Amino acid sequence: RFATDERARIYLTNALEPKVKHIPHIAIEALAHEAQAVNEIKWYKRFTVVIGNPPYSNFGQQNKIPFILGLLEDYKNGLAEKKINLDDDFIKFIRFSQQILDSTALGVFGMITNNVFIDGITHRRMREWLKTSFPDVRVLDLHGSTKKREETPDGKPDENVFDIQQGVGISLFVSSSSRKSRVSHAELWGDRASKYGILTKNSVNSTQWRQIDSAPPHHFFVPKNFRLAEEYKTAYALSEVFTEQNAGIQTKNDGFVYAIRRDDIEERIADLRTKRSEEIARKYELSLDGHWDIHAAKDDVRKNKGVLVQVLNKPFDKRWTYYTGKSSGFMARPRSPVMRSGLIPNKILLTVRNPRRGNTDSFFVADTIVDKDGVSPFDNATVFPLFLPEDESGQAMLLSRNRLNLSEGVLAALREQLALEAGDDDLPAGLTPEDIFHYIYAILHSPTYRTRYAEFLKIDFPRVPLTSSLDLFRALAKLGGELVALHLMESPKLDKHMTKWVGDKKQEVEKVTCSDDTVWIDKAKTAGFTGVPENVWAFHIGGYQVCEKWLKDRKGRTLSDEDIIHYHKIVVALSETIRLMSDIDAVIAAHGGWPGAFATKEITE
Repeated sequence: RFATDERARIYLTNALEPKVKHIPHIAIEALAHEAQAVNEIKWYKRFTVVIGNPPYSNFGQQNKIPFILGLLEDYKNGLAEKKINLDDDFIKFIRFSQQILDSTALGVFGMITNNVFIDGITHRRMREWLKTSFPDVRVLDLHGSTKKREETPDGKPDENVFDIQQGVGISLFVSSSSRKSRVSHAELWGDRASKYGILTKNSVNSTQWRQIDSAPPHHFFVPKNFRLAEEYKTAYALSEVFTEQNAGIQTKNDGFVYAIRRDDIEERIADLRTKRSEEIARKYELSLDGHWDIHAAKDDVRKNKGVLVQVLNKPFDKRWTYYTGKSSGFMARPRSPVMRSGLIPNKILLTVRNPRRGNTDSFFVADTIVDKDGVSPFDNATVFPLFLPEDESGQAMLLSRNRLNLSEGVLAALREQLALEAGDDDLPAGLTPEDIFHYIYAILHSPTYRTRYAEFLKIDFPRVPLTSSLDLFRALAKLGGELVALHLMESPKLDKHMTKWVGDKKQEVEKVTCSDDTVWIDKAKTAGFTGVPENVWAFHIGGYQVCEKWLKDRKGRTLSDEDIIHYHKIVVALSETIRLMSDIDAVIAAHGGWPGAFATKEITE
């Protein structure tokens, strides 16, 4: 009970809005009084405690206030990424809290927020900046991300403390006169009820904090094992191996821009050329004011020469599309000119830079243009073509001479390591561009490579070690070549099917399940593919469980004879991939294992 009539000092305001000299006119007296009172607070009061549960994620669509956007620049300065997602509201509130406590030089703030910033790669500058204000940082990671499909250490689904998809964490930042920096971490796994119980019964003092090394360049707020950093840094990043790279295509309307059947895409292009926008919208149930612009698509296909081509939509799954290479047209972001490399005879490596789920298997190969979801539904694919077209306009691409997309520095280092003279295009004598591509592909499919360097593969483009053993290089290139042939569906081994179709071929894909080495496509389990080994069914490439995803994407369709044959081949390809991955490790082990097989010579300038 209050002893006086003085109001409780709780004020209604948007904290992100700055103080102002003059309050704008507000017709409602109570709100006008509130605005005046809180503006006085913003002008003359200081705070030493800030707490909150701010909005989690709206991708920067709200609170575009110059004051807070200016402060956010401190979290962005020096970042080299083309796309920096640091405008979510919860980040704005963290930056605002830091500003509040910087003005007092003493205090604490605690918030429960989206936990993406504690280990996100593009949040490294944010973490570094926070450490300059707060010598004592404590993060209690509550996990629970359904986007990452997080599991407890014993393999059970991990539950979120809220009904949201994003993982959650409690962050405590202490500002004081101490200049000794300390970052501490703790975490909770389990179901929601158990997490609530632990949070209710414990405090900061009773929590078992683990002090971690939050070191440059990433300043992580989670434990990382970088014991092999020096060893890993001797290898070459893919961004150093290949001269040009780019992200995969973003259409903004996959359902219309891509089609399983060529006839369907031809019909859509014809309609765009001849019909009015309103007719097209009705026929295909499209919005006239959505993210994908029908009017811009019509202009694109009418004015620009394009080509009907297949696009790699997901591993082993190509769709038909029409490619003009012009941005904000039929495709929102066609990623030209680099993506034009998919229109010439080529091999294109796919990977991701920092997988959100922390997986280390995001690698595939394409011989055509590639969608951003080509290797994962969670992370945009980056493409590294082996060749680039000399004619970037695309007008005479199939007839033009292609140039090698391998860096001169890496070719020189490889010649030095293998003690080979320079041949055509400065390649090591006796080796082809494909040999080098296949060698890289083999390394990336080594199970030991993926586990040994897991922490590094989670945060940046993979690095590829060179070897000074020509025998090892050729052996790995041979195995990598077999993998590439399987993944491009070119290997003769694919014709030796290990599965059989059972049931009615007229049964459409209804529900995809697997039991007794059979992949069923209907609820009654009367039709499907027998002879699918369990390890093949469970095999993942990037974010996809391939045997399941390929069929799920055809739900409601009746599989054609060609589809059934294609699925038979996918099973063979995955089975052979598992075998070849084991063979790659065996070859490396026979030449000294990791890292001995990749001991390199001292390279002089």
